[in-house]
Amino acid sequence: MASKELKTVDPAKFERVPPHNLDAEQSLLGAMLLSPAAASDVIEKIHAQDFYRKSHSRIYEAISKVFIDGEPIDPIVIAEELDKMGVLESVGGRSFIHTLMNFVPTAANAMHYAEILKRHSTLRSLIRVATDIASIGYEAPDDLEAAIDKAESLIFDVSKKRISERFSILEDLIAENWDRIDKLGASDTDITGLATGFTELDKLTSGFQPSDLIVIAARPAMGKTSFALEVARHVGVNEGKTVALFSLEMSKVQIAQR
Repeated sequence: MASKELKTVDPAKFERVPPHNLDAEQSLLGAMLLSPAAASDVIEKIHAQDFYRKSHSRIYEAISKVFIDGEPIDPIVIAEELDKMGVLESVGGRSFIHTLMNFVPTAANAMHYAEILKRHSTLRSLIRVATDIASIGYEAPDDLEAAIDKAESLIFDVSKKRISERFSILEDLIAENWDRIDKLGASDTDITGLATGFTELDKLTSGFQPSDLIVIAARPAMGKTSFALEVARHVGVNEGKTVALFSLEMSKVQIAQR
């Protein structure tokens, strides 16, 4: 019986190109060159490493540097900055910088291009993290909990990078506060936040307010845990809210007994 010939599969066939959108990258750079206002908005959201193509990343670095220095953003100034960086020719030369401005008719869609860039950048980060997590698994570490913690922290880092801080306009904040004051005035209760179930405390605080960090401080064995548990019980049972409770001192059985 003749033996069958084993066929090998070329690993290159399984190689996949990471998510990216070069048109969006060029359109974003062109929009920034067209409008300093668009550049200002984009710089708050996008980082140089969000670009897939290295040459686009270097051009973005030059635009950001020029903007921060308070200089005008135009092809001539950007080309000069790239020349100082020693990368002008490697990114396509002066002609390519001028071409970017013709890539988009208007800067109106700059933030839309930025969203596309950010999405692909996040997906690439997930791919890198997935590879790192796979490596952790293949290493078969003795400390399984530490390995899981490391994997979770890698995923958390990707999610954390999606959070961006932006400047707030005082006029908008005042308008939001006036709306809140109007709602409070129209309310028929003194409790504007989350009621604790402790009447006198609620009268003093109007309930726990959104975004507040509440610290309970007292000497040992004064009832801090009992108080916190009673607030949690009231919020869950009487207010119909979901409550998460973390304790570094008691087991879940002990908490349930309380």
